[in-house]
Amino acid sequence: MTELCLFPGQGSQAPGMGEALFARYPHLTDSASDCLGFDVKDKCMNSSASELSKTQVTQPLLYVVGALSYLKHVEETGVVPDYLAGHSLGEYVALFAAGCFDFISGLEIVAERGRLMSEVSGGIMFAVLGLPADAIVRQLDKLNFDQLTIANYNEYTQTVIAGYCENPRLLQEELIAAGAANVVQLNVSACFHTHFMKPTAEKLAQFLNRYRLSQPKIKVIANLTGMAYRKEDNVAEMLVKQVYSPVLWLQSMEAVLPKVESWQELGSGTVLTGIVTRIQDAMASTA
Repeated sequence: MTELCLFPGQGSQAPGMGEALFARYPHLTDSASDCLGFDVKDKCMNSSASELSKTQVTQPLLYVVGALSYLKHVEETGVVPDYLAGHSLGEYVALFAAGCFDFISGLEIVAERGRLMSEVSGGIMFAVLGLPADAIVRQLDKLNFDQLTIANYNEYTQTVIAGYCENPRLLQEELIAAGAANVVQLNVSACFHTHFMKPTAEKLAQFLNRYRLSQPKIKVIANLTGMAYRKEDNVAEMLVKQVYSPVLWLQSMEAVLPKVESWQELGSGTVLTGIVTRIQDAMASTA
């Protein structure tokens, strides 16, 4: 049976995540704590939702929980998946699972990514529900919101836009008037996955020069392209570009779901399970 494993990104964190994993993998948990400079288990178990939502905290913790979840899955099923995909931060877990770097190297990279992204401020992000991405782009052009762009193509009925906007209320009203079911401002500190993040990406590129990343041994669907990494793709360069490019999650699922017989989400929460189920249902209804 052809299997796909999915790994969530920032936003899926929750107090208590990973509880069953830390006792099962004490050595890796201790190594992660040493790497990060704080007790991973204590942070996951006892932190408030507000503390866990901090970018520099949640990104490395989600990586740890995702990586340990993957190890548990393979140990219990005896099955190595045929495809892997992760949403934004989750792509790092997918690349760990594919053998591109070891557990601690991946954690070091993710921790630096989270630190760099946490230092960025300014801009705004909205989740637009119920309006197709092409219609959103037309409205942004029509209304001269030229500092806003698509950051995440999550599913057919959910797209995230980000950038700078002097009149958020007008934007929300106009998109709803154009047919959006809702336009929700996200609680984030910066406009992630847009060209405004290029300076951060350049700093990440410098950090990645310390590492030698291997090619994936399992097919990983890249956020950047919506397709599997190719032999000629440079993994570090792809991860750098991912920081300032839209997440092509919908396109990724359109490409990979027809190729697999089963899929499941590993890590914290079930955010991707809902998204991918809706994508799959929509694809089936139009087949």
